[in-house]
Amino acid sequence: MEFLDRELGPMRYRAWGLVLNMGFNALALYGLSRVMGYGDGQGILAGGVIGTVACIAVVAIPYR
Repeated sequence: MEFLDRELGPMRYRAWGLVLNMGFNALALYGLSRVMGYGDGQGILAGGVIGTVACIAVVAIPYR
């Protein structure tokens, strides 16, 4: 995927994907804290985990 190495503002798309990944990690941790503390938040946790895995899967594609 060539577009991952194009620039968008001060960083490349690949770096923006890592920033997005940190957001999904925070979402997953918030969902986990809700599950552990109150028993709800499974949807938030699942969304964070799925987003994290998707971001890593896309960002990890090597450039030729």
